[in-house]
Amino acid sequence: LGPKSRSKGARMATVEEMWDVTGCKPGAVPPFGSVFCIPPSSPVVRDDGSDGGGGGGGSDGSSRRMVHTFVDRSLQRQGGVINFNCGLRTRSIQMAFGDYLDVEKPELCDFIVEDS
Repeated sequence: LGPKSRSKGARMATVEEMWDVTGCKPGAVPPFGSVFCIPPSSPVVRDDGSDGGGGGGGSDGSSRRMVHTFVDRSLQRQGGVINFNCGLRTRSIQMAFGDYLDVEKPELCDFIVEDS
C-alpha cells in the first residue's frame, strides 16, 4: 500500500480503527470509501493532518477526510460484476463492475501479480 497511498507508513486499519470510521466489522465494510469520513482525532490520520490517501477535505469546505478507495485491476478481468458486503457480513450486493467504477471512482492499482 505504501507507494500507492503516497505514504511510507501506510498499513491496514486495526479492527478498532475500522469500526470508528465505518461502523462495520472486518469483512462487512463495503468498497465505497467515499461515504466514510475519517474523524480528525483518528490514528488513521497522520501527524500532518492528512490521511495519506489523496482524499481532500469535505465537499462542503470542511476539514473532514474521506476514505480513499483502492481497487486492484485484476477485478476487472474476473467478470462483469463485483460482489461485496453492504455493512453486514450476512448480506451481499452484486453490481456491474462498470457501474461500481462510475459511482465510486476508485484508484485502480496493481496489487496482485498474476502468473502468465
